[in-house]
Amino acid sequence: MAPEVGPVASPEPACVRFACKCLDDTQAHLLAEDLLDLALSRGGGELLLNLEAVESVSSYGLMRLMVLSRCLQAAGGKLCLTHLRPEVYATLLANRVTNLFDLSR
Repeated sequence: MAPEVGPVASPEPACVRFACKCLDDTQAHLLAEDLLDLALSRGGGELLLNLEAVESVSSYGLMRLMVLSRCLQAAGGKLCLTHLRPEVYATLLANRVTNLFDLSR
């Protein structure tokens, strides 16, 4: 019987660029499952989210990013938020969740 082979952590991070201006409830719900599947299919590792186009994040969108970050951490990976606009960074700061993400500003 052959051993089971699962996903192997990729040395290169998976990169995703958001095109929406608002990471609202609808966008967050649609993207959260796909992003988690993408990250886990690569064996964890880093997931880079380019938020350059995003001008605002809803509370549900923020919650989904937090859940995604924690799931990745549990799998030995991490969530990196890049190209944050000042408004989005201010939202993270106001909600005291900047420590949950690797932030590149």
